[in-house]
Amino acid sequence: MFPLFTELLDLLRVERRVWTIRPYEPLPDLGRKFDLISAFSIDFNRESKRDWWWGPSEWAFFLEDLKRHLNPGGRIVLGLNPGKGGEYYTAELREFFLNLGASVERENIAFSPN
Repeated sequence: MFPLFTELLDLLRVERRVWTIRPYEPLPDLGRKFDLISAFSIDFNRESKRDWWWGPSEWAFFLEDLKRHLNPGGRIVLGLNPGKGGEYYTAELREFFLNLGASVERENIAFSPN
């Protein structure tokens, strides 16, 4: 971890939890709900060694799990890392996000308040 990151967490009194995100596994209970859940440079959705990416089923589970951590009116904003060819998601996955009401622009996927 970068020293500046640790110093910012300390300065802002932000609790840090380390957790490996895996398909179909819920996040831990964090003891509270949030107005905003964000993640940037996401790489947990793919296995680069096998060129395997999460599909709609894995994302549906993950997003439903995230919702249980949101306050009413909360938002989810995600930033994906590109694959080897510069792509962020398949056409099927883009359509899946759009059908859920997300705003999709390149690597950024944003879900409006629930």
